[in-house]
Amino acid sequence: CSSDLLMKSIKKGWKWALFAPEDFPAHEFYHDLVEMWFGQNCVPENPHRPSREDYARIYDHISKHFFFVYPKDVSPTPEYIQERFLELIIKEGVQGCIVDPFNQMSNDYASSGGRDDRYLDITISSFSRFVMTNNQMFVIVAHPKAMQKDDKGNYKCPDVFDLAGGPMWNNKMDNIMFYHKPYRGEDPTNPVCTLSIKK
Repeated sequence: CSSDLLMKSIKKGWKWALFAPEDFPAHEFYHDLVEMWFGQNCVPENPHRPSREDYARIYDHISKHFFFVYPKDVSPTPEYIQERFLELIIKEGVQGCIVDPFNQMSNDYASSGGRDDRYLDITISSFSRFVMTNNQMFVIVAHPKAMQKDDKGNYKCPDVFDLAGGPMWNNKMDNIMFYHKPYRGEDPTNPVCTLSIKK
């Protein structure tokens, strides 16, 4: 969750490398973090928004602690992402890396005979070696497979085996947590959410 990363940055000075193409462009992601910092909308319509100077100061802090990896001209393979993360670890002192989500990388399942479990075995093992070698916190966001809605349009909280290649996630990951919005289908504005620890 972005707010957790922000708090780690504020309280501990952590720096983050992110492959998060769904949050592109970076400046909009940074803007969202600035609004989290102030706890309010930083738009002209808000008469209580922070001053330009305060906004710029916090935006500058965030841009020095969050580094976007967004390849425009090459495929974002897991190998490429690790190379960019390593550059940021060396150059910027990054302490945490985020892949959000896993399915936005260029994943070559054919290299493992089309089997997602074998591919996950190889890829997660590679990430694990990267983590151990570089002493990083490493977070991978994965989405569940298609799930059934209830009569109100809500989804139940997924489990490990609802992820594509679920058993291998369970075998390879150190921790598995599910962030779930139980009433999103019937009321997208409902803020209730749950965090379930599965491993």
